[in-house]
Amino acid sequence: MSRIVLVQSGLGSGGTEKIVAMLAGHFGSRGHEVVVLAIHGSPANGYYTMPERTVVRSMEAEEGPDAAKRTMRRVSWLRKTFQDVRPDLIVSFLTKINIQTTAACFGMSIPRIASERNNFKTQPMHWLWRLAMAPTLAMANAVVMLTSGSMNALPEYARRRARVIPNPCPPIVRHPPISVPQRLIAVGRLCDQKGFDTLIRAVALARQNVPDLSLTIYGEGEKRGELEALRDTLELSGAVAMPGRSVNPHDWVGEGGIFALSSRYEGFPNVLSEALAHGFAIATTRCDWGPEDLIEQGRSGLMVPVDDARAMAATLERLWGDEVLRLRLAQEGVNRAELFCQNAVLSRWEDVVRDVLDGRHTHEDPVIATG
Repeated sequence: MSRIVLVQSGLGSGGTEKIVAMLAGHFGSRGHEVVVLAIHGSPANGYYTMPERTVVRSMEAEEGPDAAKRTMRRVSWLRKTFQDVRPDLIVSFLTKINIQTTAACFGMSIPRIASERNNFKTQPMHWLWRLAMAPTLAMANAVVMLTSGSMNALPEYARRRARVIPNPCPPIVRHPPISVPQRLIAVGRLCDQKGFDTLIRAVALARQNVPDLSLTIYGEGEKRGELEALRDTLELSGAVAMPGRSVNPHDWVGEGGIFALSSRYEGFPNVLSEALAHGFAIATTRCDWGPEDLIEQGRSGLMVPVDDARAMAATLERLWGDEVLRLRLAQEGVNRAELFCQNAVLSRWEDVVRDVLDGRHTHEDPVIATG
């Protein structure tokens, strides 16, 4: 079996960290030796539990937080670590990490898979990172994108070795109809990307007609102060709760309800697939990329334009007041989530890894693997 190194930015609660932990467990169960590398965070305090046999190393733990501030120091640490670990395959995640990993591997004949996880067209990024992104992907042995939209946005020369592999849904949970309560949940980092300011305004509008409608936003981030100020200005302090991150992953799922995704852009909204799998009725923006891959409009969820507080408010009112609609969307959503089950998605990761390790690279024509 092979030694596989997975490289990510940190050890927090994000979607990339979640899929890395999942892949570490899967590859480890297949007999591979797995090493996870991170720039930030302490291996002892990672949000996601790594499999027992997985080795986790971080630059912050080995060289201190100050050393992780400079790109060249990161590249140097990665290179030294690669020389120490001597991997048979490197899989890196996210634009900056992909670029830094490529630089660290210069002159080394180590096969690499690079995976883009966010919306590189919209995500704020220095122009140098943006300029280097596509050539970096073109130099990898294989490229994994999350959606067909993200793959099609790549230049043709960077798309030749790309495959679309979505993130897997969690195990399906089918709640009995009586257990679907009227509660509205949103989950994500408190940042501009997630559009929670628009969602809070939508709640204020919806409460004009549905005064008992309330919202809980699980997450933490740099926009907390602004969002709390907006909530208080709109006199929603008793209607919009912001308790921070859930103590354990997926504590927020409860017994279903209504889930709102208000994002301005996404790479692939993991929380949306989690909500589908746990029987939520979905209200989501039609943002690039991800919702249109996961949701069939009117069947497994309801989509509204980005940053349209009135459209979101009308959709929330409709869902809050129509139990039959909530139940129908929730049931169809669970059916939809089965197309993205963990076994199917992880098997496609196995295919990519096997092709690269066997020296076949990937197909010259892109392969879409979405179900």
